[in-house]
Parts: sequence; structure tokens; C-alpha cells
Amino acid sequence: MSKLEDKVLYAIVNKTTGEAWGDDTYSSPTGCKTSWFHAKKYYDREARGYKTIKFDDQDEYEIIKVKLVRCL
Repeated sequence: MSKLEDKVLYAIVNKTTGEAWGDDTYSSPTGCKTSWFHAKKYYDREARGYKTIKFDDQDEYEIIKVKLVRCL
């Protein structure tokens, strides 16, 4: 079993403000991108289909590593 201090999670944050996008952390960068993909899906009436913005196609947010620490 790994120690709490060895656990690494990932989060999506705004590059300029450092504010987190949502309250969730993910076990991998792919999990971050998948969550982003599903949250940004919308229906375009003109195109008559669903559209999304892929994480790699934007430059406002980035994925960072988050280390857990024990607080007493």
C-alpha cells in the first residue's frame, strides 16, 4: 500500500489565475481530458450535431500534478 504523500493526482487549472476548473481531481491526465471533453459538449443547431472543444485545442487551462499532504 502506498503512502498518502506518494499519491499523485491531477487537476485542471486556469493558466493565468491559478483557479481550479471544477472541484475534482483525477488519477491521470487522460481523466482530466475526458472530463473536459464531456463537460464542453454542446448541440449545434445549424450543424445539427454535437460539437466539443478538445482540451489540447485550447490554451486557457492546463493540467497540473497535485500532491496530497496530511493536515491535522
